[in-house]
Amino acid sequence: MRSLSGTDVTDAPSGFRAYSREAALRLTVLTQFSYTLETIIQAGKSGLKIISVPITTNPPLRPSRLHKSTLHFVLKQSGTMLRLYAFYEPLMTFSLLSVPFWFVGGGAWIRFLYLHFTEQAGIGRYVQSLTIGTGVVLLGGLILLFGLMADISNKHRQLTQIVLYRLRKLEYRLFSSDDA
Repeated sequence: MRSLSGTDVTDAPSGFRAYSREAALRLTVLTQFSYTLETIIQAGKSGLKIISVPITTNPPLRPSRLHKSTLHFVLKQSGTMLRLYAFYEPLMTFSLLSVPFWFVGGGAWIRFLYLHFTEQAGIGRYVQSLTIGTGVVLLGGLILLFGLMADISNKHRQLTQIVLYRLRKLEYRLFSSDDA
């Protein structure tokens, strides 16, 4: 969690949070399962300051009503972390997803070239390596293009977050001055 968010939060899944007004205006929660991880990742990616304060808790008196088991909790949190990483780092995510396709396709090309230049058989016999390799490399290229498109969308999301922050700040100023 620390490497995903770029923060030094010691107890990320803990639900105990305190936000400054400025941070609350900047954060937008989109996930349904765990706001705790999302706000830490979002704060880290936005450059907001995060301080961890150790707390003590009471021992559990009954089973959790939120989580069926520890495994269930870990799986749900892991899924949330993967989605949030893809959401905030789409180009890196899609680039990493495309790498195996590039290696497999490149390997098929190398096989074709090796067999062709060592003249182990006629060229037509190993053309399937070239065809499959080309198809897999193209698939890797498409995945990378999706990453570029997602990265452009991510920039639009960042701009939208700035506009939303400014709108919230303006509304806060307007409505807090009426109450005073």
